[in-house]
Amino acid sequence: MDLGSQYQMIERVIRRLGVDPEEARGQKEGQWNLNKGQVPVWVDLWYIDAEGRLFFQVMCPVLELPLPELRMAFSEELLRINDVLFGSTFTLRDGWAWVKSIREADGLDESEAELIIRRIGYYGEKYRKKLEGHYQPAEG
Repeated sequence: MDLGSQYQMIERVIRRLGVDPEEARGQKEGQWNLNKGQVPVWVDLWYIDAEGRLFFQVMCPVLELPLPELRMAFSEELLRINDVLFGSTFTLRDGWAWVKSIREADGLDESEAELIIRRIGYYGEKYRKKLEGHYQPAEG
């Protein structure tokens, strides 16, 4: 499947955000790596053959999981935060709490893509500041 026009749309959005899309490109086609302040924001656009659909995902690692004795309280806090987030959610992956948005890309336009990227960056930065003082990451 040729995704060139969708990639171009995402790159126009990235350029409007003040980032050179060529410099932001990830290792694989359809991946871009941006920053919002001190937090990375990862943008993915990929086609899943089994689904027969194109997906748009934006993710931001917020905080490494805390020590085991703090994880229940941490998880409950993330669930409370999820209740007030718009179009995104917290998830746990690879030892980190992430905020992410994922949707089918059908009907996605530049305005919505920009809002999603900005929102995930904003939430990532906001909740990293809020949570990092209360939960120490697990010792490696």
